[in-house]
Amino acid sequence: MKPPAIKNIQTWTRLMRLEVRGLASEVGNAALALQTQWPNNGEGRKIKETSELILRLTGDAQTVGKIDEAFKQLMSSILALDSLKRLRFFNQHIGDRQLKSARHGTELFSDAINRLSVEVPRGIAQYNEQLTSEKNQKNGSPATRLRSITQPQKPGPLEYQVRRDAFAIKHRASVAPDADKANVGSARTVLLDQGRGLLLAFEQSNQDPRVTAMMREAVERLEGQHDTIALGMANIGVQSLIGVLANELPDPVIAQLRTFCVGVGMYLGQFPEWTRYAENAAMADFTSDDVDTVHAAGLELVASLRQAAPVVDDEIPRTLRWMLEAMRNPGKTSMRAVFGVIRSMENLVSIVVSTLGGWLGASNDGIKQGLTTGAKAAASIALLTAVAHLAISIAPATAGIVQTAWLVEAGKIVLAALKEK
Repeated sequence: MKPPAIKNIQTWTRLMRLEVRGLASEVGNAALALQTQWPNNGEGRKIKETSELILRLTGDAQTVGKIDEAFKQLMSSILALDSLKRLRFFNQHIGDRQLKSARHGTELFSDAINRLSVEVPRGIAQYNEQLTSEKNQKNGSPATRLRSITQPQKPGPLEYQVRRDAFAIKHRASVAPDADKANVGSARTVLLDQGRGLLLAFEQSNQDPRVTAMMREAVERLEGQHDTIALGMANIGVQSLIGVLANELPDPVIAQLRTFCVGVGMYLGQFPEWTRYAENAAMADFTSDDVDTVHAAGLELVASLRQAAPVVDDEIPRTLRWMLEAMRNPGKTSMRAVFGVIRSMENLVSIVVSTLGGWLGASNDGIKQGLTTGAKAAASIALLTAVAHLAISIAPATAGIVQTAWLVEAGKIVLAALKEK
């Protein structure tokens, strides 16, 4: 479900304060009612004290014009509420109690905390992005405005760099915590043996080329020990095609494929970057229309990237193409794939407008000359145009992701500036 647009930030903030305050009061009352059962480790008293802290933070009337202070109080309250989930006494005796409200109906205390932990920071981020956008519309050249709003690349399946005057994927080493390195190494050896055997079987058969491509990506990332999140994307894609292959492959091969996918899932769990990615993806919610929008935009992007071959390494469109297939199958797991495709697209917009956006100004300061001279100039313009259209076209699907509002604004700035060039 898409977050509604915030029409009046003062009203929204007051409503959020009232909701957070009401939840904190209910939690505190529940803890007090269980006082005789409080454990000796002090968790019962901690819950009650946290409730009282939040009531103090949200108790004073909100002063008009001091919205930043209201944001700080709200975020402090949210962090305090979220800290309760780390207490065993809360999880065992309070978290599963029901909270009733006119706005949300009946939900568990723990579910209400999870919802507010997403809703409040997302609302604040939306307001700040909107404020920045409004300021940028009034001031500065296109290049200056782009620099002020463009977000840096974020952890995702694909991150990019400029290498030898062309945009290319920036591979990142998969690093497990020291305590898990031995187990990770052993698991990787087993998975490589399984994956290579399955890949050979697929390559020698007439099976769906999509599963062969995704299995190849998974094996290559296990061999190179890099791009943990992309490995997760490939695993999601392979899992999504098992149902299609069940009627085409012998049962033992399907069993091996399932075992491989489960093993990769356990392997990924050893890497903090995958855990953080999965948590961020879980906060996003996409409809079937969002999936269709992103898929269609992705296919257009892949075609544009191939046409811009002089300045785009072939690995980018090739990898994006199989990632688009990984997100096409319904199911909760595929939502991680949708999030991954969007994040990979956002990162591409980020590096392209950061690298070529200066071209839209009065001078070419900061532009890599190898991308804007000779035969590569036309390809660079085409690429800049393509990512601008991409940024605008995927806007409906990114509404539920924090700090993505800059995309549509950047796309509009680029297209308007190119029209005037």
